[in-house]
Amino acid sequence: MKLEDVIKSLYLQSKLVKLEEKEIVIKCYSTSAGIKWYFISSFFKSYPYASDPKERMNREIDFFTRSWKEIGTPKIIDMDYDTNCIMRDYIKGRPIEREEDFAMLGKAFKTIHESGIALGDTKIENFIINEKIYIIDAEQAIETNDEKYFAWDILVFLLFLSYKYINDLKNFEKMTKVFLDSYNPTQREVSHILNIENIGLLTLFPPMSLNFIKKITAEL
Repeated sequence: MKLEDVIKSLYLQSKLVKLEEKEIVIKCYSTSAGIKWYFISSFFKSYPYASDPKERMNREIDFFTRSWKEIGTPKIIDMDYDTNCIMRDYIKGRPIEREEDFAMLGKAFKTIHESGIALGDTKIENFIINEKIYIIDAEQAIETNDEKYFAWDILVFLLFLSYKYINDLKNFEKMTKVFLDSYNPTQREVSHILNIENIGLLTLFPPMSLNFIKKITAEL
């Protein structure tokens, strides 16, 4: 086994299993993954990340069990607070790739934020398409109406998007514009995106991608 596979296995929390011919996901909120979030929260103080397994479990359960209409979440089948594990539906879908996907995702972000929720961890792999947008990871979601956390969600998403299209700046620019046009951020959210408080995250962007974000936000 390669070293990177060993490291990855330490943080892997979910596994796909078959139960009476039905595919389900068992997710256990491990302490080893909590260590990852501990270091992230220590470096990125702009968002209240949780490293405690039970807190992360509670955040995800709260998000998944809300009555969402425009977006989808996995149905929780069972939960065990002694082991900090949940059993949930496996959602089949495809990754966010097409222009219309990014438009749908922008609207999904808006729906979540207008419901008083910030996600915290908005990497693109946490969203899939199955007729509508499904959020399949929400262990850092919090209740809030603070627009700086909504801006943080946008910025984290754009960071991962910039590396998805690291060798395709044209597509990064197109999908970013589609996403932001669909989301339609408020002026306060726009002001928070490039705020000095997010300097730790901003320094991780590829320079050309960051320049485009500065340009497009100035036009909003």
